[in-house]
Amino acid sequence: MSVDREAIYLALFGLLKSKLLVANGGPFVTIGRRLVSPPTLTADEQPALFINETKETKTSKLQASTIPGRGTGGILTLNSILHLYCYRTDITEQIGLETALSATQLNTLLAAIDDALEPKFPEKNNVQSLGGLVYHCKIDGSTAIIDPGMLNQQAAALIPLTILVPQE
Repeated sequence: MSVDREAIYLALFGLLKSKLLVANGGPFVTIGRRLVSPPTLTADEQPALFINETKETKTSKLQASTIPGRGTGGILTLNSILHLYCYRTDITEQIGLETALSATQLNTLLAAIDDALEPKFPEKNNVQSLGGLVYHCKIDGSTAIIDPGMLNQQAAALIPLTILVPQE
């Protein structure tokens, strides 16, 4: 039976929107699946977060025996990058006396993404299963801070995401 990748990415998209959009009490103005980057992405559309599907790897049943999960047919690993952009319009402080930085906003947004991906019932299984569609969806690897706003008010980060899908 084939994996419904679109259902998985729609569930991830829905989770991020429900927990992170300003309209739902979150810090993000824009969340999308089609990457738009500055300067096309305007300051008014930020903070923004985009899901970029990058790679998938199938692990055979034998190799998957060391990976916890359901099913007997191995594991499908879906890799994505979350692109985060934020722009500070209120940075006018004198050098050396800064109290507000783009990096400060970036750190707050990274924490919000961490919180959004926390499992719904961590005491039960401690995994984010996207409503039971996957074994686990997690930030996995090094987050790349492309620019913490050192040269201007624009900041960006790339967050690696791994989704483990058991194969039946």
